[in-house]
Amino acid sequence: MIEKKFVICGVGRCGTHLLSSHLESHPDVCFLDELLGWRRPERLSGASVADAFDYIADRVRAADRKVVGFDLKYEHAGTLSTPFSKLWAVGKLNEMLLEDGYCHIHVTRRDHLACYVSFKLATRQNRWMYSPYLKEKIRIDVCDLIEWVKWVGWTKGRINYITDSFPSNRYFETDYEDVQAGVFSGVAGFLGLGGFKMFNSRKYEKQMSGGVWSFVENEDEVRQCLEENRGLFEGVK
Repeated sequence: MIEKKFVICGVGRCGTHLLSSHLESHPDVCFLDELLGWRRPERLSGASVADAFDYIADRVRAADRKVVGFDLKYEHAGTLSTPFSKLWAVGKLNEMLLEDGYCHIHVTRRDHLACYVSFKLATRQNRWMYSPYLKEKIRIDVCDLIEWVKWVGWTKGRINYITDSFPSNRYFETDYEDVQAGVFSGVAGFLGLGGFKMFNSRKYEKQMSGGVWSFVENEDEVRQCLEENRGLFEGVK
């Protein structure tokens, strides 16, 4: 019987998969991965937010663990057809999930530049987990970078606005940097998981172990962009 439902929400490359892998190592947890990601049924392409919610509810009900969750990326909202923008869709879906009793774990990444570069590298190479990137540099479009950071900020703000109306025992926020460092006991406590055992993190190699700047071709241009937009890039080294 399901005792608790949860959703892990965040932008791609912010640590949602790493966190879910920690949680899934607990015997009471069933994690359904990205229900609206690339493995979603074809019928959900262009579906309404309500249809997506119904699909999620059906998958969760079929799970056989006490604690059941899934991963919702900001980007998944772009697969849904709504009368508003895709930014609205991810906020509306979170609102419906919270109203249905889901606990919400929001994962962010303090270093926006590292998140952006990691996403671009993963997309370019189609290598998303477990193996380090090839040592290649990419040229960053600074205008696209700024617009992406603004989009992440807007969506995060939309989610926080929704969750402000819910009790603190239904919402938990953490970030990639803490999860990467192994600081995730607060999340386990939030979900009521006893006897938590961390998986062997050595199999997860940091995909930018050489530092973000070793992958940036136009470093001077990007550093100037960061300097001119300091407020957008807190946490970038």
